[in-house]
Amino acid sequence: MSDASPPMESHSPIPFTSEYHPDQAARFIVVTSADGREVRVEGICPGCGGRTVTPWPTGIGGGTKGIFRGSATKAQARIPDDKRLVFCECNHAHANRPETEPFRGCGASWHVEAP
Repeated sequence: MSDASPPMESHSPIPFTSEYHPDQAARFIVVTSADGREVRVEGICPGCGGRTVTPWPTGIGGGTKGIFRGSATKAQARIPDDKRLVFCECNHAHANRPETEPFRGCGASWHVEAP
């Protein structure tokens, strides 16, 4: 993981609103884990100002089957797209957030460049 750290949060308990925020590249760090199995997007939500972290697994479970079991030459998994849609996952309470909403945040979304 990267030694860089995102700015400090200054969370605002705004009501939940589905809102897209373009051009957020400067506000987020996108890093790949040392083993290449996870990409993490870390930063401050442009909607509510809360710190948000979104992990993505980038490969399968780690085992192989058949004649290649135990092979030391496994291909490192990559995210196929050059951009990923991220949703706020600040884990703060936001009024009017639907119970069926899968993300725990204010409803903000934005794109980041995949590594």
